Amino acid sequence: MKQVKTGLDLYLNEGGGYPPDSVWIPGELISCTSAFTRVPNDPGAPVYEYAYAANGSSVDSECIGNPTVYSGYRLDFYMENKDGFYYMNEDGNVFTAAGVSVSWDSLLD
Repeated sequence: MKQVKTGLDLYLNEGGGYPPDSVWIPGELISCTSAFTRVPNDPGAPVYEYAYAANGSSVDSECIGNPTVYSGYRLDFYMENKDGFYYMNEDGNVFTAAGVSVSWDSLLD
């Protein structure tokens, strides 16, 4: 998940925001100008899939093919060792599905 965040942060640095939902297609590349990242498949696929949603304010971008970018995102994921759903925001903070903040370390126990 931290690597996914790094890829999205590269996009942020190039485009001034995070990509729209429409480009979040597992296995496909998303790019702005020179920065790109491959949208990962959840290791638990096809049972579990990452769910990405851009949020926050939208702004015009210089990104080729993606004229609008967003100030934030939410990435939902499932942790098999915890038997639960969680989400990560653009700051790298992690929450339970109910919105309770948890640490990365607690997910790795």
